[in-house]
Amino acid sequence: MAEERTFKFWHYADDVNNSIFPKVILEGTEADGLSSVVGEFPLEPGEVAIAGIRQLLYTGTDGADGAFFLDLFDGTIGYFSDSQDLSLNDSIPLQQFTEEPLPLDPDQETDAPIISIVPEVLSQNEGDDGTTAFEFEVTREGGDLEQELTLAYRVVGSGSDPAKLGEDFIGLDPAGNGQVTFEAGASTAVITVDVVGDTIEEANEGFTVNLFNPDNSLGATASATITNDDQAPVLSITDLSQAEGNEGTTLFTVTVTRDGETGGTSTVNWNATTSIDDNGVKTDDFVLGQLTSGILTFAPDEKAKDITFEVVGDTVVELDETFTVTLSDPDNAALNPDATEATVTIENDDTELVLTIEAVEAAQPEGDSGTTPFEFVVTRAGGDLTQALDVDYRIGGDIGADDIDGPFTGTVRFEPDASTAVITVNVVGDIVVETDEALQVQLINPDLSLGATASATITNDDQAPVLSITDLSQAEGNEGTTLFTVTVTRDGET
Repeated sequence: MAEERTFKFWHYADDVNNSIFPKVILEGTEADGLSSVVGEFPLEPGEVAIAGIRQLLYTGTDGADGAFFLDLFDGTIGYFSDSQDLSLNDSIPLQQFTEEPLPLDPDQETDAPIISIVPEVLSQNEGDDGTTAFEFEVTREGGDLEQELTLAYRVVGSGSDPAKLGEDFIGLDPAGNGQVTFEAGASTAVITVDVVGDTIEEANEGFTVNLFNPDNSLGATASATITNDDQAPVLSITDLSQAEGNEGTTLFTVTVTRDGETGGTSTVNWNATTSIDDNGVKTDDFVLGQLTSGILTFAPDEKAKDITFEVVGDTVVELDETFTVTLSDPDNAALNPDATEATVTIENDDTELVLTIEAVEAAQPEGDSGTTPFEFVVTRAGGDLTQALDVDYRIGGDIGADDIDGPFTGTVRFEPDASTAVITVNVVGDIVVETDEALQVQLINPDLSLGATASATITNDDQAPVLSITDLSQAEGNEGTTLFTVTVTRDGET
């Protein structure tokens, strides 16, 4: 633990107008048990205890005559005088102090009021909306307390992340100026700085209230820190899976959501990539071969942004294909560790073409004359039904060339959007008694392989004619010859 030291400050001047005690900001490091800025202490005669002093920051009057010095009670006395051109906000590392005798009388008296200022709290949350009051107590000692006294002050951003006038604090003129008044008889007055609340994650921001002395020279100052009380919004991206479609383009929209405090602007980079295996998308899967990257910008209060890809539809039977969209480098936002990457799946919605055929009538007679149509229904499933399709076929079975009217091969057409087509075989009628005959129609697939087959039976509808002979009885006659004629008849289909 750092050694704790006790020290004293004096400030004095040759003329009364400059006899204002300046202030010092004591700075240290965390290793010394200090934050970067510990606080401000009046430099009137007295004792202050602090650990690990590193430097002094003079915030008194520019060009004031006189000196101030540090007595560490260990035999070392350091001081700076006006001959060393000490100016407002000069930083004085301790190792630069020189050992000199006390140059002036620290007990010189003055009738001028001593003005000091301290923040009610060194740091405070800003809040999520409206304003939060940061109060600074201003004290006057000496002078005529029975008189009302008005002092000017100016508020400015300070520190490594200075607060901004009009954005982080309001209620002042465009330059940040204001006035504070000590009522007659009052030794204290309050300066209120209205700090604007928001829901934007940001660094802690500092500001300083600079008082002006009654003679309008720069006087005491006090600083405070606006502590961030907001959390960054969280960005997430989700997987997407949908069919590609059979034609034209299909929009694949991946959504990035922003949750939490969304009052500010956020940005995030995205990048779309694919794998080199069979499941990876190809450039011809996208309009203009797009597979790219970009930056999403969320406006205040915007909670979702879309990334859209134009996927080309087709009727090709293929594997489901995937690509990945990855988020990175968010600004004023954090990535959901479980949702920084989305897998987008282009689902195959195509199937192999399947052709089937079936006889409308399993069996029917051929007829006695003309032709009788034998119909076969061909059905297609899968493939692209929106396109016309021609399918070849051949006719076979037990039939001969004289049994059908037409060739033994042909082509049947599926019209666009039609799933069925009809093949008609015209069977020639006759009155010949014959056995039933098998009629077969076989499809030839688009790849010229033999496909489905259907059969029907041509049933014999003919009967053999019936022959009959009848008895005869007649006289023989008395001379010559007599013809006896016996008749054989044929009845039925003759």
